[in-house]
Amino acid sequence: MDTLIVGHSPLRKPSELKEYQQFMTDFVAAVWDAMKAGKSAEEATGAINLNAKYKDYQNQRYRAAVQAIYDELKQ
Repeated sequence: MDTLIVGHSPLRKPSELKEYQQFMTDFVAAVWDAMKAGKSAEEATGAINLNAKYKDYQNQRYRAAVQAIYDELKQ
């Protein structure tokens, strides 16, 4: 398989999907660490920066994702 058809994105390669999966794993771990450190969702959003490892991912979209993860982890 060379190409993946994913819902709301352009065609992707399997390596890109694997990278996204690893990003999400790292992102959730970073949110969990911030939560355990007592940071608010807003503070966590400002503190989380995965740009060194994931250069093409944008921090501007973190806020809603961080809040959703906080809401899930609190349950």
